[in-house]
Parts: sequence; C-alpha cells; structure tokens
Amino acid sequence: MQKSKELLIVAGLPRSGTTWLEGILNAHPSVFLYHEIDDADSKEKAFSTINHKINAKTEQAYQLALMKGVEHLKHPSNYDPSNKRNADLVGFKTVGRFTHPTVFSWMRKTLDFPKTIFIIRHPCGYAASQLRFPSLKNVPASEIIRNEKWYIESLNGNVDSDISLAQFYALTWKLSNGLILNDNIDTNNFYYLIYEDLCKSPETETHKIFNFLELAMHKKVSTYLKKSTNPNENLLTKLWSKRFYSTTKNPLDSANKWKKELSEKQQSEIMAELNHSPLMKHWDKP
Repeated sequence: MQKSKELLIVAGLPRSGTTWLEGILNAHPSVFLYHEIDDADSKEKAFSTINHKINAKTEQAYQLALMKGVEHLKHPSNYDPSNKRNADLVGFKTVGRFTHPTVFSWMRKTLDFPKTIFIIRHPCGYAASQLRFPSLKNVPASEIIRNEKWYIESLNGNVDSDISLAQFYALTWKLSNGLILNDNIDTNNFYYLIYEDLCKSPETETHKIFNFLELAMHKKVSTYLKKSTNPNENLLTKLWSKRFYSTTKNPLDSANKWKKELSEKQQSEIMAELNHSPLMKHWDKP
C-alpha cells in the first residue's frame, strides 16, 4: 500500500520571495510543490470557485472544492515530473486567492492545519517590487488603487482618497501579513520566515526550514542554493538574473534594492503607515 502524502503549503504576498522558496523546497527529492495552482488552475478547476466571501451559504461548497482540489494534487498519477511521484510532501505555492487572510485561515483550519510556510518581506522591499511590476509601468496610480482597493476594504481597512501608491502597498502589507500571523502563529504546523534573513544566510535558514518539515538537508538543495545565489556563474545566468521573475540573483542585492529605488518620500510614507506595527520587530534588530 502506498504511503499517504502529507500536504505542504507555501505562501506569502506577491514579490516576497515565494518563488525562490518554492525552488529551494522543490530541489529536495521528498518535496513537490505545484506553482500557484490556486490561480492558474492548470491541474484542478475546483480551486477557482473559492473567493474571500466565505459565509454560511458558500462554506459547504468551498469545503468540497478545496478537498477535491487537494486530493487531486496528492494523487501520484497527476504529477508532471515522474521523479517526484514518490515525494512525501506534496502541495502548492500561492500568492493568490489563498493568501487573502480570511481564506488562508479558513483553508488551514478546514484542512486540519497542514504544514505551512509563510514568508514575509520588508514592507519597503515589497512596495518597491510592486511598483516595479512591468505590466503596471504605464498605468496611473489612481487606476491601480481603484481596481485593488476592494482587497483592503474586505479586511475592514479604509483607503483615503489622497493615498499614494506606496502608502497603498504599505497598507496592503500591514493588513495582510498582520492578520495572517495573528490568526496562525499559534496554530500547529505553521512556520514563518523573513525574506531578508533567507537572503543573508541562505544555507542556515534553509536548514531551519527543513528541520520544520522533518526532512534532512539534501545535497540537491545545497546545489540549488549555490546556483540561485550566483548570477555571475556564466553569461546565461547573468542575463537570466535581469528578468523580473528570475530567482537567480545576488540575494543581498535583491533584499536591499529598495533602498536605491524608493525616494525618501516614498520610504517615509511606507514607514509612517507601519508606525508602531509589531511586525517591524523583525527588521528593527540591534
């Protein structure tokens, strides 16, 4: 009889290092993560029915959809890479519908608190990367805010009429990460890490992650770490590292890029929004 698969969920806000973390984990022979399947729905359409409006009318249907989708993921015959059919930990990385705080907490509770890794990036790094998004380069800030403010309002936040885009991203960061940590930090199988810590000490932080997963570090993971943190290895990796979605970068350069990209005004606006936030203790270290 085949051993039952254990579920693993990797999550974080967009542009927070989730894809690099996914690559680190997928380098291990015992782990297989689908890439953002909750939004792409390339393997299971059931996830697409779930949104943040979970109430008495929708919950039963959402539970069925969630269970159906997860069971589909865990079935070996549905995997693309044949070398991962014996993986013990199977799941997905998400920066989409399942990272809405309401859905995230509901999902984990419904699935009886599966192993979950949540990654957080400095708010200025998050905002700078969002402002750098290629598809938004020529879109007015007012239009972006108008189209996205529903998210903040769904979390009982308020979007002022004169809010800047930097402030808007700071508010999104504060509400999303704050609510997710408040609801999950004391639950079983929940591990969160700071993107900048991973950038400073990739090997050390990766060892901590695999300790949480109860897996021994594997040489393939170490090899992936070396390749993904060495953009100057050859011409190809150097060119690839310039891409917006590349996971091959000098990690410290990537972590600190916002200090050069954001104006002093933007940095001040972001930090003012985060004033007195307990989340900032992770970056206010001596």
